[in-house]
Amino acid sequence: MAKTSTKPKTKTKTKKGKKAYESQGVNASYCVVFLLIIALIVAITVSVVTTQTLKSLGGIVGVSKIEVFDHIADNYIESMDFTVGEDNQPTTKNMTGYGVSDEDGVFYITFDFTPYTVESNNRVPDGETRHAIIYFWKDEERGTYSHAFSYHDDASYHPDGAYVKIDE
Repeated sequence: MAKTSTKPKTKTKTKKGKKAYESQGVNASYCVVFLLIIALIVAITVSVVTTQTLKSLGGIVGVSKIEVFDHIADNYIESMDFTVGEDNQPTTKNMTGYGVSDEDGVFYITFDFTPYTVESNNRVPDGETRHAIIYFWKDEERGTYSHAFSYHDDASYHPDGAYVKIDE
């Protein structure tokens, strides 16, 4: 006769809700956030460096542009045919500054002028130094710029607004 076993039958139970494995590392979402923060820092650094580089190039170009403008404006004032009096007496001219008027946004150049006569191939001042301003504005009708002069007794006069004084 065969013997029957009296071993109780037990089922192996697994607990639901627990992972079969446990992670020993960092959660994946933390890695993504960390990588995004690093990418943001790199992007900010690159933009700051690029901005500083462009500003320095703009500054270099701006300084050169102003130096060239000073030279061109000075030559314009010196070479303009500017006479005084009924006998059209010639004048020496010296640019003293330039600016933009707050009132109407018109660009202007200030200058001093002195009438002269020619004696023995030399220019001899023949009168007092006077002060003037030449204003420039866009003439939409003709597609160019127009200009006008004003004369002043005060050498330091110029319209309110941005002004650059030329030091000799």
